[in-house]
Amino acid sequence: MGAWGEGNLQNDAARDWLAACEKWEAEYVRKALETIDVANEDALIETNPCCEALAACEILATAFGLPPPDAQDDLVGPATCVAISLASTDIERAIRVAVRISEHSELQELFDEGARNTTWHKVMSDLVDRLEAIARRTEGFAGPLASP
Repeated sequence: MGAWGEGNLQNDAARDWLAACEKWEAEYVRKALETIDVANEDALIETNPCCEALAACEILATAFGLPPPDAQDDLVGPATCVAISLASTDIERAIRVAVRISEHSELQELFDEGARNTTWHKVMSDLVDRLEAIARRTEGFAGPLASP
C-alpha cells in the first residue's frame, strides 16, 4: 500500500473505496460491512476488505455526529447521504465488524507484527466506543434513524 497509517482512513484501500462510490447510498456501506460480518468465523479476512469496512464504520459514526479525530471533509457528504437510511441493525453490525477486525484479521496481524501496535488498537477501541455510544442513543428504534 502506498498510504499507510494507523487511522481507519489513512490507507489506500479505504481512500479508494471512498472515491469509488459515485452515488452514496446506505447499501454501499452495508455491503462493505456484510463482507466481514458473514465471513467464516475462523477465516483470516484480507486487509483490503477490512480497510473498506472500517471506512464504512467511520461513515456511520460520522453520520451520527461522532467522526474520527482525523476526519476529513470528504466524509461529511457520504455520511449525510446515508444517514437517512440507516437502521440500528447497521450500527450493531458495524460494532461486530470493528471488533472482529481488531481481534482476528490480516489487518490486525499486519499492525501487530513484531509487537502489539497500541496506537492502532486505541484507534479501534475509539471506533467501537463511538459506535456503542450511537447504539445506546438509538436503542429501540426499528426503522430508519435520523441523524441527530
